[in-house]
Amino acid sequence: MARAWDAVSSDPIVGTDQTETSFWMRVLLVYNEFKPRGPKPRDAKQIRKKWSRILIATRRFAGIYQNNLLTAENGDSEADVKDLSMSQFNIEGFPKFTSWEKYLVLENCPKFKAICAEERDAPRAKRTRHNRVGDYSSGSSSKSIDLNDA
Repeated sequence: MARAWDAVSSDPIVGTDQTETSFWMRVLLVYNEFKPRGPKPRDAKQIRKKWSRILIATRRFAGIYQNNLLTAENGDSEADVKDLSMSQFNIEGFPKFTSWEKYLVLENCPKFKAICAEERDAPRAKRTRHNRVGDYSSGSSSKSIDLNDA
């Protein structure tokens, strides 16, 4: 699936001159060339849904993995970084990351890199000031801390 999406999205001849429906039909045609023997046939809608699940997981993993590569200590191998990234991905309430092979296909794909950069550079929600004292709303996972507390 990842190879099919990469092949179609990186096609310089067609580029962006296609409708969403024709894009997913082309992905389906390429997928049918790549798929192993045995799985039942899929339609373009199923391919699109499968891609969205792959994209969510691989985009999230890419952020974790790239961050860990940048902060890796001397002596850490890529296998160490991969294992650390897998464990961090799995800790935060997501199911186990099972898309390593898909990630390897997508990691150097220009369109995938652009999607990841777009996500990383997206503006974050601003906090809202609730009163004159200056109390602000906090993110969903943040907790207030009393600095005067022992």
